[in-house]
Amino acid sequence: MTCKMRVLRRWRRMAIAALLGLCSLWAVAVSLPQGESEDSTRRIWKKRFREARAHTRARRPRSTAVNGELIGVTIWRLRDEQNKPMAERATAGTLFNEGERVRLSIEVPREGDNYLYVIDREVYADDTASDPYLIFPSQSTPKWGNVATAGKPIFVPAQGDEFPYFTLERARKDQLREELTIIVSPKPLKVPIGAPTNPVRLEREQVVQWERLWGGRVEWWEELSGVGKQLTAAEKAADKGERRLVQGDPLPQTMYLIKVKSGAPMVLRVPLRIASRSDSY
Repeated sequence: MTCKMRVLRRWRRMAIAALLGLCSLWAVAVSLPQGESEDSTRRIWKKRFREARAHTRARRPRSTAVNGELIGVTIWRLRDEQNKPMAERATAGTLFNEGERVRLSIEVPREGDNYLYVIDREVYADDTASDPYLIFPSQSTPKWGNVATAGKPIFVPAQGDEFPYFTLERARKDQLREELTIIVSPKPLKVPIGAPTNPVRLEREQVVQWERLWGGRVEWWEELSGVGKQLTAAEKAADKGERRLVQGDPLPQTMYLIKVKSGAPMVLRVPLRIASRSDSY
């Protein structure tokens, strides 16, 4: 009786091991089409950006998980090269050193005009945040300077500002990051506009309401081949308002898909993480 039980147990262990092995092989087989699907989705996002730049309606294939609205964001890290500031691309997850200078360019591949707003908050180690401040547009923003259309990247801060960049500095020792809230709206918002060096404080409740009403689940793709690349001549001309980007020009560094209705207002949070001193070594 005891011998039979041992044999049965041994066979059970062997059967379980075989079953686990089959399951692991099945999991690997299933993961391969997922990678192909993600790559296909990324190509669709790029296609929608390029078609929007060509002023043609981007086709949205059926049975694809790309329903929503796209927004492209490039974080530019400014470095001094021969006493001239040079802008190079950084990822959305970059850990910046305190004192570094950055700019953003934001592109919305939508038909028609939309209005762009950028709100800044400091986020601390205890997960609290400062009051929100509207940092774009400002009183120095030219008329229609915050109107986003396909192929027109909006640079924040603007080139004409006294300081056309942000300098990342901690207001408190426990500050972890600056958190930028990007709002794209088909209609202008009724908000006060301040000076570039003296932005207007907004009501917390109002910003929370916008985030609740206009936010959605966010997916994103990073253009890894673009990391570290410098601002191209086409992007410099677009920054000055001399031209729009076309299909062959570089795409945004990070593309976000926000699950909102087509043409509806949308909200996106972009963190600018600041490294601690221990992270810098």
